Amino acid sequence: MQPGDNIFLLISILVLGVSVVTAGAVFGYQKYLESVIDVKTAALDQARNKIDRQKVEDFIRLQQRFDSGKKLLDNHITSSRFFTLLESVTLQNVMFDDLSLTIADDRTASVSLSGVARTFNTLAAQSNEIASKREFKRSIFSDIRINTNGTVGFTLTADLDASLIKMAVPQAATTTEAAAPAAPVETPPAAPVAPAGTTTPRL
Repeated sequence: MQPGDNIFLLISILVLGVSVVTAGAVFGYQKYLESVIDVKTAALDQARNKIDRQKVEDFIRLQQRFDSGKKLLDNHITSSRFFTLLESVTLQNVMFDDLSLTIADDRTASVSLSGVARTFNTLAAQSNEIASKREFKRSIFSDIRINTNGTVGFTLTADLDASLIKMAVPQAATTTEAAAPAAPVETPPAAPVAPAGTTTPRL
């Protein structure tokens, strides 16, 4: 037998030994995993048997009630926040005598108001006050006219922010706000030009 044949034989025996050891390790690891799975399965079955199915069903029904309540609140329409804001922005010498609030299927809202201002200056100040509030969008004053008693009639249309008509948890006022609520103060700007053919009344 040649020396090269001995080396080849030794390599073959070594490869065979490694293969046998590897196969044994794989087989042993497979058995280990199977035993672990059996233990975990038994533990899971035991845990399931300890569960009170009635309590689980009660929890599920309670969660469904919470979900239904949240959905109702999210879709609830309330106008109290809008009227509170309208009261706060209405100047002393302005009066609204007609209101139409429209809410679309997609929960967008718009409002149409008819009112009377004491003078054109008052109406201009009211327009600035409305424009300063982000809750009023695309506000338009139209149908401006002089009434028989010298006051200025007008119509206001605007889109409303969704926060004004949705249910919301009221936030506590700060100590300063609670102690001294701010009263609306009229600051008339320069008088606008009266419509052609009309005369600004003397007040």
